[in-house]
Amino acid sequence: MLTHVQRDPLGNRPATGKTSLAGVQGKIVLAQTGEGWNRVVDGWPSTHILKPRSRDYPTTIYDEEFGARVARATGLTSHSTWVEEFEGAPAVTIERYDRSPDAPQGRIHQGVGRVDDARPRL
Repeated sequence: MLTHVQRDPLGNRPATGKTSLAGVQGKIVLAQTGEGWNRVVDGWPSTHILKPRSRDYPTTIYDEEFGARVARATGLTSHSTWVEEFEGAPAVTIERYDRSPDAPQGRIHQGVGRVDDARPRL
């Protein structure tokens, strides 16, 4: 899946549904369980985002992982990241911060309120 991200974007196939995850880097979504890595199907929530090393920008995954370490060290975030190799394909592996077993369907809503809700009242 990591070596052919464009064939099945995000690791999805039309028969099992699509997920949406914006960005310009190729990526797949997986769920990690006690049995290992699993493809997410039929709307099951993913637990991690994996971005393979780019042929055109080979250091991007390492740069992103280092930036996440800095963010954790300064207290900006707490989610885990690491670079892992999957059958010879290195990828930055990012724990999803918007997931919780206590949330509805395992997902923490990331919506934004209306713009005028943020204006101060006079």
